Amino acid sequence: PLNDGAPRLLADGFVTKEKKVPLAIFTADCVPVLLEDAKAGVVAALHCGWRSTVSDIEKNGIEAMQTLGASPKEIRVSIGPSIRRCCFEVGREVVGAVNALLKREATELYEPCGEKYLLDLTGVITARLLQLGIKKEHIEVIGGCTMCQSERYWSHRATRGIRGSMASVICMEE
Repeated sequence: PLNDGAPRLLADGFVTKEKKVPLAIFTADCVPVLLEDAKAGVVAALHCGWRSTVSDIEKNGIEAMQTLGASPKEIRVSIGPSIRRCCFEVGREVVGAVNALLKREATELYEPCGEKYLLDLTGVITARLLQLGIKKEHIEVIGGCTMCQSERYWSHRATRGIRGSMASVICMEE
């Protein structure tokens, strides 16, 4: 609970059809994904770290939007600043989970880097959205690498764990 005793929702994704209800997610290297089906009047905000991504938060979010009348063919997506392939080192288990999620060898989305791999998490999310029926022309990637551009964006890795974050907000107008 917050200081006022009101309950607080903690989740990696939110979906609503309510007008003037802002949905906010906080990131500090993870990928913020905002979705909108203006025709159906449905919005969603997803916090896509590698764990939530390989747990298929994209599918869960789109399915939740569909229960409110959204259609994948109408959904437009904005993918915001996050740690990019140039800086995102992961272990072999993450690469295996990505391949399992996409149901194919996704070698174009990662490359070996010593004992680790450099992963394009934004690319993984984009590939999954395409598999789920989102049109390529409806996906926009904005911003840069949070770690490379830590003077512009907040990066958990660049600050070596100093707490902070960025907010991504979406709201359906009246």
